[in-house]
Amino acid sequence: MLGGSSIASAPDPFVMNEYFAQFPGFRNANGRTPVSSVISSPSTTRTIITGGQSLMATANGTATYTTVSANAQNLSPYDGGIYPGTDPVLGASNAPTVGLSSPVMRIADRVIINHATWRVIMNPIAVGGTPWAAWEPTASNSLFTRIRTAILRCRARGLEPDAFMWGQGETDNELGTSAAAVKASIWAIVDEIRAMSCTAPFYLGKYTMVLGATSATVQQGLADAIDAGRNIIAGYDADTNCTVAGGFRLADQTHLSNTGLTLSANGWADLVFP
Repeated sequence: MLGGSSIASAPDPFVMNEYFAQFPGFRNANGRTPVSSVISSPSTTRTIITGGQSLMATANGTATYTTVSANAQNLSPYDGGIYPGTDPVLGASNAPTVGLSSPVMRIADRVIINHATWRVIMNPIAVGGTPWAAWEPTASNSLFTRIRTAILRCRARGLEPDAFMWGQGETDNELGTSAAAVKASIWAIVDEIRAMSCTAPFYLGKYTMVLGATSATVQQGLADAIDAGRNIIAGYDADTNCTVAGGFRLADQTHLSNTGLTLSANGWADLVFP
């Protein structure tokens, strides 16, 4: 018998908080065979963390997508495995009643078109319907746990994130969040990323459209958050490029159509890894 002392287990470093019980991050890898996690060529391997709301998650388009290149892969932040890229992506929220796909693996394929010898590993953590404030490190049930885990899962595989691609702002449009509050949330999030000694550029997309209407206030907050010292860089502009009139949105005039998915994915890839 052991007397007087107890042994406590260490805290789980891979916490992934959820936001909506009905739309959790997708984690079911049943039927998916992991690919090799050996990083044989670090100089030609790129790791991308994608985050934000539903336009960066599985809630878009009317058909699923499977990658063209075998070198376009999905690192699951839930189990740390690396899998072939297919929808629904492992990690981001999944809302099949809204849409069946995401831009994530299309981005990987496009990057490989631009850089044929690369292996591109996507680490998706977006959660639909979330305001910027929910991702702040000090928020209740903070979704920053998802960012922290994504970084730690990369490092457990001998990888360091090469870029963040982030598309968020639609819920803040609906909530009427001020520009100052949007900027403050983004800076709090990125400052905590930097506190983890992660220096990857944080590409900040312009995503505010809901029911066909954008928010000048949230757009201003996004613009104000661009900051060279924090390595926050302007990302893809979905508000301007993915118009309803152009057929780049679904009938809800919010989520991306199949052509909108391709347009935005190509835009992200060409901007970050031309």
